[in-house]
Amino acid sequence: MLRAPTGTADVPDDVNPAQWQAINYRDGHLLIVAGPGTGKTHTLTYRVAHMTANVKPENILAITFTNKAAEEMHERLHRRIPEAAEEMQIGTFHSFCLQLLRRFIDRTGLPPDFTIAAPDEIIELARRIWPQHSASQRRDTLEEISQWKSRGVTHTTPDLIATYDRTLHDNGMLNLYDLLRESVRLLRDAEDIGNQTRRDCRLIFVDEYQDINAAQHALLRELVQDDVVITAIGDPNQAIYGFRGADLRFFRSFETDFMGAATLSLSDNYRSAADILTASGQVIENGDAIDAPDLTARIYTAGRLTIYETPTDKAEAEYVVHQIEKMIGSTSMFSQDFERVERGAEGERTFGDIAVLYRLNSQKALLEEAFKRSGIPFQTSGDRPLLEQTGVPEMIAFIRMAGTESVGVGNALRLLRMTITGFGDKTAKTVGEL
Repeated sequence: MLRAPTGTADVPDDVNPAQWQAINYRDGHLLIVAGPGTGKTHTLTYRVAHMTANVKPENILAITFTNKAAEEMHERLHRRIPEAAEEMQIGTFHSFCLQLLRRFIDRTGLPPDFTIAAPDEIIELARRIWPQHSASQRRDTLEEISQWKSRGVTHTTPDLIATYDRTLHDNGMLNLYDLLRESVRLLRDAEDIGNQTRRDCRLIFVDEYQDINAAQHALLRELVQDDVVITAIGDPNQAIYGFRGADLRFFRSFETDFMGAATLSLSDNYRSAADILTASGQVIENGDAIDAPDLTARIYTAGRLTIYETPTDKAEAEYVVHQIEKMIGSTSMFSQDFERVERGAEGERTFGDIAVLYRLNSQKALLEEAFKRSGIPFQTSGDRPLLEQTGVPEMIAFIRMAGTESVGVGNALRLLRMTITGFGDKTAKTVGEL
């Protein structure tokens, strides 16, 4: 259950009392319920740094979900404790598992020099395994396998998945889900390795705990034994990765999973005005919300929400453009001719101050078309990954060829130069940068 923070004497200037209570907690496992804008990363990194007074930095493991988040955590810790930060283990679940399996590869039964299968390699392997299936059927099968693997380690494996795993291994590969499953299996089956790993990771910190799945939960249960202490932080009402197997049950069961654990909360919001928090709270209340403290705005400025219903998706895109033009000033002769904005109007904002969020990918094309027509510069996040863009898989293949004696670096580069001509300017520029 949520416990109110106490013992807030001598609070440093750069934290509030609730944050300081979480930072300074010393009585075992801790779950920090941190709503949006409450200084979650600041509190977690501050706590990690604070705990180096009790544990050697090399015995601290901080786990995040993305490489970007891991880099941010490392940067923040480096600013606060530069030498100690370089000795800590900071990374994603997958990077931690990869290092563990590499370290004890002779005890795993895995291919000695296994690689992590890239998306295009997985698609090609699926085509070989199930040649009778259509591309969409193979995608569905791969998604089914991923969902099954995200549910953790089981004693039996369906024939479909066993065939897939055998093909991966025969090609010296694992996929990302295998890293977790094989690590859990290693820690369970090899008592000496489990004990050694727990000695190496005496304090464990987990960011975005609301997004863990069964395989990640199983890994943490294997690690957090004996004298190992875990701190987790997250917001149960920001869980968005159910499609990847994330399960909020693990957030709810933290105090029973890790006996003696306490739960503290952060509720002072430094990101949004009171009106925004009130509106978002109303949305959360109408969903499957987990009990969490109401947020208190610490930004004393007005916040305004406008709800506008348009008759069509094209009208919606035009409305977005119109609102941006009102804030920035005219961006096209069309806007000036039809007096959508005043001629020569000078807004108080720049394009870099504005973000447009859309719920469905089908809205993306219409928004981009409207922006281009109005002369509004934009960048789209979440486009196709670099590895899937035209020409990149071919470049990777050439790089791999360059490492073989039969081809050599010179011949591979000549082939690469000949091939990129048809890839377009963007890919050619990428090759030049490489």
